[in-house]
Amino acid sequence: MGEGDDAISEEINDILTQVATNTPANKNTGNAVLFECVKTIMAIESSNTLKTLAINILGKFLSSKESNSRYAMSILI
Repeated sequence: MGEGDDAISEEINDILTQVATNTPANKNTGNAVLFECVKTIMAIESSNTLKTLAINILGKFLSSKESNSRYAMSILI
């Protein structure tokens, strides 16, 4: 979604920002949404601010006590 297409990437930047900032990471469903959001942010032509947000989400998952979250996010690295 949006990979290699600057116009679509620009259109979904705001949506990805809203999803990444408003999705709670305290349940598996929220973690799954954030995982896909981070994957999409890193794959498209996103703004530096959005990429920074994705990196911060990665950091939270990697520092989590839950091993499943750490493992899932380590796949992206």
